[in-house]
Amino acid sequence: MKSSAPGVAMLTGAPAPSGIAAAMAGLDVLAAEPERVTRLWRNARLFDAALRERGLDLGESQGTPIVPVIVPGEIRAGFVSAHLLQQGVYAGAISAPAVPVGKERLRFFITSEHTEQQLLSTADLLAAAIALADQLPEAMAV
Repeated sequence: MKSSAPGVAMLTGAPAPSGIAAAMAGLDVLAAEPERVTRLWRNARLFDAALRERGLDLGESQGTPIVPVIVPGEIRAGFVSAHLLQQGVYAGAISAPAVPVGKERLRFFITSEHTEQQLLSTADLLAAAIALADQLPEAMAV
């Protein structure tokens, strides 16, 4: 309603020129360096396989560069996110209402520039952090 109401629709702004310029520069890089896309998809497949080998719940993810890892419970998801950050890995916790209660998750964004070692060590750190979170008392974990 906000974006289509008369009088309001004409006041919404277009993307900032700096955002448009950044997107255009990114497209130029992709055209000049197509191997980045190949590396991106290789990294996405590697990370997906590493997480699945460790028994982690990826929900309905299909091996894309944006990887959700289900960590049920808002406190557990936040705990795992904070624990990873202390280890130098950023993974934002996503909780309700953005996702259904009980389907809280961490979201990873894989790039073409991640190394195999970074991806595999992150998978190990994540599996260990989730194992720690699973030991939280149930009253704290919800």
